[in-house]
Amino acid sequence: MISKTTYLSGLPIGYYFLFFIIISPLSIFGQESWSNPSTWPNGNVPSTNENVTIPEGKTVVLDTSTPNLGSLTINGNLIFKDIDLSLSARWIMVHGLLQIGTEEIPFQSNATITLTGPKEDINTMGGRFLATMMRGSLEIHGASASKLSWGQLEGSLSPGATSLTLDQEPTGWKIGDKIAIAPSGYDPFEAEEVTISGIRDKTIYFSPALQYMHFGELQEYEGKILDERAEVVMLSRNILIQGDSDSKENRFGGHIMVMVNSGPVHVEGVEFTKMGQPGIEARYNFHWHLAGDRNGDYIKNSSIHHGLQRGVVVHQTNNVLVENVVAYDIQNHVFIPAEDGNEINNTFKDNVALLVRKPDKGFFAFPRDGAGGSTQGEQRVAGFWMRNPHNNLIGNHVGGSERGTGFFFDARGRGKEFKDFDLLPREVVFTDNVAHSCSVPGNLGNEGVSNTALYGQVGHGHGFFMTKFFNGDLMWTFNNFTGYKNAMSGAWTEITNVTLDNFILADNAIGLLSSESYVQNSIVIGKSKNEIGGKNRHLRHGDRRAGYYSIAQGGSKEPKLTNVTFIDINKDVEEGKVAAAIIGHGGHKEDNFFEGIKVKGETLPLWMSTRGNKGKDENSSILLDKDGSLTGYDRPVLVAHPYSSFANDAIEYREEWQAYILEAEGAMQLRMADIGFDLPQEVALIRDYDQHRIPKMQRAKQRFYNFFGNQRYTILGQWEIDDRRNLLELRSILEKEGEWAIFKHPFPYTGIDVLDEDDFPITKVNSLKELDNQQLTSYYFNEDEGAVYVKMVTDETGHAKINLIPKGEKTGNNYGIPDNSPDLFFRDISVYPNPISAESVLQYTLNQDEFISVELFDLLGRKINQLDIGKKDSGNHTLPLDNIVVNSGVYVLAVKVENVTVPIKVVKP
Repeated sequence: MISKTTYLSGLPIGYYFLFFIIISPLSIFGQESWSNPSTWPNGNVPSTNENVTIPEGKTVVLDTSTPNLGSLTINGNLIFKDIDLSLSARWIMVHGLLQIGTEEIPFQSNATITLTGPKEDINTMGGRFLATMMRGSLEIHGASASKLSWGQLEGSLSPGATSLTLDQEPTGWKIGDKIAIAPSGYDPFEAEEVTISGIRDKTIYFSPALQYMHFGELQEYEGKILDERAEVVMLSRNILIQGDSDSKENRFGGHIMVMVNSGPVHVEGVEFTKMGQPGIEARYNFHWHLAGDRNGDYIKNSSIHHGLQRGVVVHQTNNVLVENVVAYDIQNHVFIPAEDGNEINNTFKDNVALLVRKPDKGFFAFPRDGAGGSTQGEQRVAGFWMRNPHNNLIGNHVGGSERGTGFFFDARGRGKEFKDFDLLPREVVFTDNVAHSCSVPGNLGNEGVSNTALYGQVGHGHGFFMTKFFNGDLMWTFNNFTGYKNAMSGAWTEITNVTLDNFILADNAIGLLSSESYVQNSIVIGKSKNEIGGKNRHLRHGDRRAGYYSIAQGGSKEPKLTNVTFIDINKDVEEGKVAAAIIGHGGHKEDNFFEGIKVKGETLPLWMSTRGNKGKDENSSILLDKDGSLTGYDRPVLVAHPYSSFANDAIEYREEWQAYILEAEGAMQLRMADIGFDLPQEVALIRDYDQHRIPKMQRAKQRFYNFFGNQRYTILGQWEIDDRRNLLELRSILEKEGEWAIFKHPFPYTGIDVLDEDDFPITKVNSLKELDNQQLTSYYFNEDEGAVYVKMVTDETGHAKINLIPKGEKTGNNYGIPDNSPDLFFRDISVYPNPISAESVLQYTLNQDEFISVELFDLLGRKINQLDIGKKDSGNHTLPLDNIVVNSGVYVLAVKVENVTVPIKVVKP
């Protein structure tokens, strides 16, 4: 029966169907048999290598298997008779209809299409293709669409097992079918393919015997179910579309393309194998290519296995459905809902990708010149890779990605013209997805992970991975994700306006790497009952495991965790190792907070690392424990890195956490920013009463200072204003109203306007005494002193913002820097690493050309060594410090310019 969506000679089939009943079946339909010589113009049935065209208006019924044709162009209709058939051709182009079964009456027999062509370029589609062109339609409906596409184990399996039990009835499965079983540990190559030899109820017998263990039990934590049961997927279908037998050897399989203005495309009950063409873009297993709105199109209840490049790709196409498609042993990304970033409302539901392989060296479809990577992230392959979040991902699973990820939202390399799609006012539909067994490069054991594994080509081994998108003020929420047995992290996000809600992350090296996101109502488990694969990997330093991990880069990371439970993070960690719910280093703003945290089982609440070049930064992390639930205190506290500018001897230090604990009350930050150009380096902040310099946290066009409020400070130095606004913003860590600080700001102009963020004038007073008595943000300008005094008082949001605007003539380049201030000469002077070793160097930056000397003294003031002397150009300098002293001890490195000496304490171990 011909589908009612099919057209012949431009008229609906329903029109012909009435005529068919009244008169004659064959003469009205014009149906002709392939095997009948009279069907063909030359009176001969097509032979080997012959190019065949079915003209428009003609319907041919394929009633016999074909030889290997040269090509097949279907301008009319080709309908498979429901008998065992095979069709072989170099390529197939459809302008009319290719039909194998219908939705109402699926194809019951076995049909095979084999694509055999050489490497060529036919109408820009290459070779070895099946493509729908203008008006071309695919109606392919195998009876095997009714088969259960996949289930999960009910009960664990050991090596040598020859049977398994599914969690549901194996509908349609039969002896001789091939199935694949997902890995349960950290190695994606522990997926296994077997053949069914018997079936009894939900028990499946198979051969050969299994080589690896596979987990099959449900676990409960905090009232939530952790499901680490291995997936079992059905590979066999009664309609097979494949590349030629030489496809793998020659790295050249078949491929399917749906082009713009094609007719309806409905595919189900199909098995694809040996498809895809490595290293060639747009040559994938199944591919909607620049096809526009394809509402109603689908591929479902099908399998893709042993694919040479990608699985199902949606490229500049909207509104397609991909459902219950299982993929096994595929090179490159498997499912791509959004290849460019402007694809909308494609639905990927209940699909499974097992054993995702990285492309072979030199076979990226989108290589990045000179960088060794790919503009489409192919160096860290994903089960699901996409360039926007505006497509629907529901109930999908990824089980095993080689050096890759499970679900990868990747904005890198995307065209700038597509970033506006990020701002669509559309909720993210991402729920009930699962990813596990994603690996990292190199060692699959448990010791040590290199920087390359964590950051190389953006990272590997993540269940859920999201780079930075342009989402403005929108909040994207991702729901109900499970990530387990991933060799790096369960979830890593690099974007601020994202909420991860109800995530369950277990048995990963790191549970969460949510450097800027909100995380809520989630559970992080260090070690579950699933022992397959051994112990979790440790982090790249080799001696840590973490439920949550943050590397805060210059204050730009702002994690926010609410109602998150950490369980058994350091279970099974070797003696002398430290596990942590949190590891942090680098600079943080006040916008990180933890609230409603539970720490259970064998879990150390937190650890502040001092490793790496950021680990010894005096502007390092601060973290707000908003309700004391993380640290166990009964009030809000700040956790400060040992090198933080908040830290001092009067504050409680927790050795086991390597962190200071201080009262959050009164803690504040000052943000200094100039709108228009980068800040110069010489701007500093000192506390008046003891001239203590407050370390800065540098960012491109702004600077942060951490300090305690209700005190007076001097801004040391000033940048050129040039009639532009000079922004100061005070923030209370707890966003408390009424916190204040007074700042003396050099201002070399004869007049000033001070405005709030809405451009309304701030109250002006006539003396410092009057300023002290103000309850709201106010200022006093002393023109003779060349300074403005500002009392900034936080409002109900905990913020106070002002803009300093020049009014009148400039009085000179008085930057307010004393002649003996190091800031006049130096920027960023330090020794690293310290304690010193053969790798230690002195690093400094000069503001201008200067004569400099570097000397070494002991603690008694005796000169030990002259390390350097001479005139240096402005800019960056390094001085190796290997072998500067022989004996262990504490020394002082004195860096001198004119009448300024910068002493740096160094330790020789």
